[in-house]
Amino acid sequence: MKSPVSQRTRTIIFVGELVFVAALFVIYFSSQSLQSSRHLWVLFLYSIPGNFLIDVIPYDPAIILFARFHEPLIIALVGVAGILASETINYTCFEYIVDRKFFDKILEHKFIVKITRLFNKAPFRTMVIVAFTPIPIYPFRFLVVMARFPLLKYLLALLVGRLPRLYLIALFGHLVALPGYVYLIIFIVLSLLMYVPLVKLIPKKQHKEQTL
Repeated sequence: MKSPVSQRTRTIIFVGELVFVAALFVIYFSSQSLQSSRHLWVLFLYSIPGNFLIDVIPYDPAIILFARFHEPLIIALVGVAGILASETINYTCFEYIVDRKFFDKILEHKFIVKITRLFNKAPFRTMVIVAFTPIPIYPFRFLVVMARFPLLKYLLALLVGRLPRLYLIALFGHLVALPGYVYLIIFIVLSLLMYVPLVKLIPKKQHKEQTL
């Protein structure tokens, strides 16, 4: 998967993508006006950091919230457009990492070879299922690159799976009026579910190092 683009250019693009997403994240959470805005372009921009790498912020509550002010189909279309933009950045970022020399040994590991071979039996169908269901997608973002699954097919699979998923979530938000504090609770709970397991691993690792 070596690209004809020079290594220096790819590094600049990689760093630029990280800075771009980080800037969107900081701008959104530092601006009260953006957080209170219900314009569709705000949802589109929120979708990029909301679906970046390991899903650093919960995304579904935003779909439910914006659906109170717009038709579900419009929300689904805008949301999936933002997701495809974010996933394009994800793919190129992971591709940059996978193409590094130090990653060659990882790709040759028995477990990686086995899991990519299993994934390649039905990559498109697998990604459609993952995109539609609550299965965490972030491990598959790395897997599609390691398995050399083409970007366009990956985006098409996400479109097929994410569009109906977002529509159903938006339809729920459109039909069921929830108090504002409920969205905050959902956001906090989903954040904890995403990060608490990772935090718990840190003390365990340190404890193991002390016992050695």
